[in-house]
Amino acid sequence: MVMKCWLGMIGLSFLAIFGGFEAQTDEELPTIYELVSGHAEFALFAQAIEQDGTLIDLLDDPDAELTLFVPTDQTIRTWLKHAGHLPDRAFLERDDLTDMLKYAVVPMVIDYHVVLDYPYTYLMTLLDERGLLIQQVDETLPVYINFSRVDDRYFASNGVIYLLLDDLLIPPPPLFETSLALPIDQVTLVEFIAQADHLTVFSQLLEASPALHQRLSDDQPFTLFVPDDHALQIYLAENDLTLTQLTADQPRLTDFLQRHIIAGQVRHETLKAAVLLLEGMDFEILNSGLEGLLFSISQDGLTVNRVPFIAHNHQVLNGMVHVIDGVLE
Repeated sequence: MVMKCWLGMIGLSFLAIFGGFEAQTDEELPTIYELVSGHAEFALFAQAIEQDGTLIDLLDDPDAELTLFVPTDQTIRTWLKHAGHLPDRAFLERDDLTDMLKYAVVPMVIDYHVVLDYPYTYLMTLLDERGLLIQQVDETLPVYINFSRVDDRYFASNGVIYLLLDDLLIPPPPLFETSLALPIDQVTLVEFIAQADHLTVFSQLLEASPALHQRLSDDQPFTLFVPDDHALQIYLAENDLTLTQLTADQPRLTDFLQRHIIAGQVRHETLKAAVLLLEGMDFEILNSGLEGLLFSISQDGLTVNRVPFIAHNHQVLNGMVHVIDGVLE
């Protein structure tokens, strides 16, 4: 339990609600930003959002799909008390306030039943390469996100808000120094894949799914594990499928693509380091199709669902592309 909690502060993860990218919400509901701004139970967090300013447009975007984990005012004040009886302004004046706010946002919508189904699975956040750990000690106890109990929830037109009762989501340090950041290709995920001469089949699959194509063209970060053309041709032949048949079957196509996508951005080295830190325990990230991607190390190096990487760390404007030598099933 202690090991899992500690790793939750450095781990990675992801989830979705109502079928991942195809989430449906009531457009008549307020946005997450409107809910936070108008709710007395988390006024301090609302002040932090206003003061920081970087997330206002996103949280107020009716087309976004988000989950926000919000500490109540009581949670924040309890933390301030334990930190030395600090005043409210100490929370608003934190040097890492922007990172704290990003660390509270998962760029997908997460329903509670999904959280219950995936204990000890990681959720990626808007904060690059930092994630949250879903924890459930046993069936009689509530779910925790890192060290904090999940309490009530509120639905918005662009996602869901969960209240946290026990602790703040303090962002952990990155596993790698920012000085080691990769150069960024000035293209989006879909543009990068369309330009790669060995990823033409996956590019055609994306083009046949307008909703996913649009989502992977937007600003929110995603990481893609992309089978190369050779791997996809083998997959189609083994399943007696043609490309036309797969693209014509939209439910099957969506399921196929979502298995290869996680929200958030994460490098090969970070994934490998997380596997090593867990020392033999499973390291899983939930993909956008609500299935766990298992990362492990074999004689082929780092693998995802036992599929080796061919090339990795293609960083673009809105995420990361890793090329893999097989289809994730």
